[in-house]
Amino acid sequence: MVFIAGTPGVGKTTIGKHLARTLKAKFLDLPEYVKQEKLYTRYDRARRAYVVDERRLKKRLSKFLELIEGDIVIATHLLVPLNKSGVRVIVLRLNPLALLSRLKRRNYTQNKLFENVEAEFLGVTCHEAVELYGMRRVKQIDTTGLDVGRTVRKCVLIIKNRSKGDDIDWMRSLRGEELDKLLKIFASLR
Repeated sequence: MVFIAGTPGVGKTTIGKHLARTLKAKFLDLPEYVKQEKLYTRYDRARRAYVVDERRLKKRLSKFLELIEGDIVIATHLLVPLNKSGVRVIVLRLNPLALLSRLKRRNYTQNKLFENVEAEFLGVTCHEAVELYGMRRVKQIDTTGLDVGRTVRKCVLIIKNRSKGDDIDWMRSLRGEELDKLLKIFASLR
């Protein structure tokens, strides 16, 4: 089982579907599953998002996965602690300025723009994945400038233990004008 994780807008669903096809695995878009199965407590209008009932999700997903034969690729921004051995997590990352541009095109609210770009900048999803599954099972891919094919190939190399993924730290890698621009954007979004 492979989680394709990351902040909203990094390409999880697109990459997850293509990776599942490549691996001849099943695909599950976890946010869609949550909506279909009504595994939420309410809809938060201000954030335009469902508030997931994590306990019910874990229980239902565990039962669902027991019925699945073969491999599955799960695209999600919300990682679920599962007791399955062999869980791998690939966290897709994207330059925060590119992510900001993508989310603006999707008409995200100011609060959601700030929340998601900040989460990407700080590596929140990767940190959560490591807390749940440990460093050995979690790898990152910087998708900035990569097309779907190259990103899927990088995922396959990670799954086959032929790559350790990318070392991503936006604080270190964004320099000068890029970092200044991002910090000004953070200040304006607050």
